[in-house]
Amino acid sequence: MALKLRHCAALLCAALSLQSCATTQVISDARHQFYEGNPNAAIEILNSESVSSRDELLLLLDKGLIAHTAGNYRESSLAFLRASSLLEQLNIVSVSQQSKSLVSNDWASTYKGELSELLWLHSFQMINFLMLGEPEGAAVEARQAIKLYNEYNDVLKFDHFTRALIALSLESVGDYDGAFIEYKKLFDDSNESPAVASIALTLAKRLGRENDANRFQKALATHYSNDTPTGQTGELVLFAQTGAIQPKEAGNLFISDDMFASFPIYPDYFTPNVHVDVTANNATIEPVAINVQLVDVSRRALADRGKRIAAKQVLRLAAKKALVDIAGKEGEAWGALMGALMVASEQADTRSWETLPAHFSMIRIRLPEGINDVRVQIHDANQTHDIVLHNVSIQARQRTYRSFRLGAGTPTAESPIQPAAAVKDAVVDEPA
Repeated sequence: MALKLRHCAALLCAALSLQSCATTQVISDARHQFYEGNPNAAIEILNSESVSSRDELLLLLDKGLIAHTAGNYRESSLAFLRASSLLEQLNIVSVSQQSKSLVSNDWASTYKGELSELLWLHSFQMINFLMLGEPEGAAVEARQAIKLYNEYNDVLKFDHFTRALIALSLESVGDYDGAFIEYKKLFDDSNESPAVASIALTLAKRLGRENDANRFQKALATHYSNDTPTGQTGELVLFAQTGAIQPKEAGNLFISDDMFASFPIYPDYFTPNVHVDVTANNATIEPVAINVQLVDVSRRALADRGKRIAAKQVLRLAAKKALVDIAGKEGEAWGALMGALMVASEQADTRSWETLPAHFSMIRIRLPEGINDVRVQIHDANQTHDIVLHNVSIQARQRTYRSFRLGAGTPTAESPIQPAAAVKDAVVDEPA
C-alpha cells in the first residue's frame, strides 16, 4: 500500500511541476515576441526548440497563425497541416494519460484543442490557400469545416465569419450549389442579416432560387443602397484580425475547507461589435462586413465540454478523497502529505490558443476594374484600425484577397508579405 501511495505522490508532484511551468516556456517566449510585433522572431523560436508532447498542438497552432501574420502563407499552411495530422492521432484516447489526470489534473494530459480552435484551424487554412491562389485547397478545408458545423452546429453556428468563408471558398472553385447552401444557412443563423443577403442574392438568382432571392431582397430593402460602381467590376476581399482573444482562467468551486474543484472558464465580459467604414477612390461606399467575436464561440465550445469536465471532476475528487483516507490509515504524516498534495494539484488546465485575435472580419468591397485607392476603418471597441491600400489592381469579374492582423500582434517592421491572389477560375457575377 505504501508503494502505491508513493506512486500517487510522485504523480501529484509531477503535476505540480507541470503547473509551475504552465504552458511550455518555448511557446510563452514565442507568444511574447509575437505580441511585441516580431512574428519572424517568434517563428525562429518555435522552429529552434522542441516542446513536450503535451503542448505540441499548441506549438503548431501558434506557428501556423504567426507565420500567416508574417505573410508566410506556405509555411503557415504546412504548420496547420501538421496540426491536423496530429489531431487525427490524438483522437485515439491514451488510457495512461487519463489515469494520470484522474489523480492529478488535466495538465498531465496532451492538449487536444477546443472545438472552436479546431474550426479556426480550417479558417486560417482557407485564407492561406486563397492568398496563395489555390482555391482548390481552400475548398478542401471548407468541406472539413462543414463536417464540424454539421456535428456541432448548436455551438459553432454563431461563427458567421467562418461560415461565410466556407461559402466563399466553395464559390471560388465553381461549387455554386454548395456555396448557396452555406449562404442560406448563414442567412438563417444570422437572423436574416442584410450583409449576408447582399452576397447571397446574386447567387440565388443565378441558380434560379426565386423564393430565396425574394427573402434576400426583402432583407436588403432598407439597408443597402445601390451605389455599387458602374461598368466592369471586381471584388476586393479583406480578412482582418483585430485584437487578442482573452485567455482562459481558472474557476474554483469550494466543496469543503480542504476540498475544491478547479475548472477552466472564459470570463464573461462586455464585447462590443466591430463596425467597418470604407472609402474607395475618395468616395464612401457600403462594404459587406461579416464579423465574429471569437471568445463568444470559445465560451460556448468550452461550455459544451463542461459536462465531461464536471463528470471527470467528480471522479477525480472521489479518487483523491479515497487516497487521502487510505494515506491517513498509513499514518498521520502520510495523510497530511497526501492531503496537501491533493489540494495543491487541483488546478484547472487553462491552456489555449492564445495568439488568436479577438475578432475576425471579412470585408467584401466591389470596385471598378483598374487601379483603386482604398481606405478601411475598423472600429473595435475604443480603438480604430486603419487599412490604407494604394494602387489596388482590380480585374473585372475576379477577386483579390488581402489578410491583415491589426492591434495586438501587428508586425512592427515590414514583413515579407506575399502578393495578394486573384482567383483566376472564379467568376464574380455583377450585382443582381
